[in-house]
Amino acid sequence: MASVALAPIKGCTFGRQVLHARTRASDDLTHALHEHGMLLFRGLAGITSTELAARVDAWFPKLAIDEPRANRPGDGGPVSVLGSTRDEHGNFNADYVPAATDGAALLSADGGWDEDLERSLQNWIRQKNESTFMEWHTDATFARWPTSYAALYCKQPGGSATGYASATRGLSNLPEELRQISETAVCVYRPSIIYGNAKLGIPAIGSRAVQLSAMRADNYAGPSETDGSLEVPPHPDDPVVQHKLVQTHPHTGSRSLRFSLKSLDTLIDAPETGPMPHADGKRTAWKIMRRATAGAQAYLHQWRQGDLMIWDERNTMHCRVPYDADNQVREMWRIAFRGDPADQTFNESSPQLNLG
Repeated sequence: MASVALAPIKGCTFGRQVLHARTRASDDLTHALHEHGMLLFRGLAGITSTELAARVDAWFPKLAIDEPRANRPGDGGPVSVLGSTRDEHGNFNADYVPAATDGAALLSADGGWDEDLERSLQNWIRQKNESTFMEWHTDATFARWPTSYAALYCKQPGGSATGYASATRGLSNLPEELRQISETAVCVYRPSIIYGNAKLGIPAIGSRAVQLSAMRADNYAGPSETDGSLEVPPHPDDPVVQHKLVQTHPHTGSRSLRFSLKSLDTLIDAPETGPMPHADGKRTAWKIMRRATAGAQAYLHQWRQGDLMIWDERNTMHCRVPYDADNQVREMWRIAFRGDPADQTFNESSPQLNLG
């Protein structure tokens, strides 16, 4: 009997649902994850977080689970709790970050650029008003070594959903002009644009007014802002990270988009030309993301209790989707993994991460 049985996910053109998987260690599921980008397991309701981690470890023995820093569930398993659960005082007690609801639509059939997208882009550049569209991302692109895998388990759905998109198909379906730009572009990330920088007195984007106020204070000696981005050269305590926009998967050799929008400072179109003007770089990246997440490349997963979705960050993008957190209780368990050593090994011969 085969150790793994897969089937297409209804409504999804790239991921696969796992119908059967032996609990003994096998490379089959890891190979399938690399090939299809994400795998869905169903029918896992009622297990503890410790049991969940044990199953994931058995199914994917080469994917080392990383210990969470906070928000562990009651039984203390190596997962972090996300969602809209509340304590006895009515306060959110999980890692709850609401998805953006303003601006351009999350999903579009044709990926076209329109006035709503341009308006959303300008609102982000000038006021840091986030757009629903900006929820599309791959995790930790602002880090020198982004994460390679991620997983979400649904303890209680609360009517919520998560969007996923094939970054491999997204690249192949780009118009020729955007495809050519993508193949040579380097993304310049400045984490303080969205996450702040305590050393420089820049708070996180929770309140844009507070952030700007701190940067304009008389005793502030850090970088200022021009056209929605921190001026260059950067302050030495405000690090910049650079990664190629299109990357090669170290296991399959496939080419995929791998980038995010919120902490993107600009793009370097080609090494000899240097960074694009901030607004132009952001606009180009937004256009690429819009096309890459349009039509059949994207899939909206409506969560059911007991669902487990694990995906490869190198060829699958995802996004948060707004839901009624005030009236619906959602509890998700997130599993983080240590980086795949193959990323750094591949990077030694073909640099694409942690450039500059």
